[in-house]
Amino acid sequence: MLGAALPTEAKLFGLDLSPHYIARAREVLPRDLDVSLICDNAEQLPFLDSSFDVATSLYLLHEVPPAVRARVLQEMARVVRPSGLVVVADSIQLNDAPELEREILAFPSRFHEPYYMSYVKDDLAARVSEAGLKVTHSKLAFLTKLVTAEKA
Repeated sequence: MLGAALPTEAKLFGLDLSPHYIARAREVLPRDLDVSLICDNAEQLPFLDSSFDVATSLYLLHEVPPAVRARVLQEMARVVRPSGLVVVADSIQLNDAPELEREILAFPSRFHEPYYMSYVKDDLAARVSEAGLKVTHSKLAFLTKLVTAEKA
């Protein structure tokens, strides 16, 4: 979707720690989409400082412990140029939808999600701010929380 929404000269990169997910992405992405897929660790992004206009994270942060969440967001802030954007989409958190508390708390028992409970008790926008980014927008879209921030 990003490839379709951006100008054709946009350079796209996708990064995942799993070689299986990278292989699957290669299978499903359109052949004419110019995207570089990299198998690496988001805690130490293999990119130069201030080298991107935008960095995104999709449903990663609930999969990792709190200290890793902080490092990933710091790395995203590092690789985005001044005035660049950081966009994070992940699961809603307990404070976002108290009426869904029972379902949110039941999720990790149905799926193997060892860090989910610490994530749902965390504050995603505060984490983004702690990474040195200015949160410009926070929005809920059903079970997804979207936080947009800018690098000062």
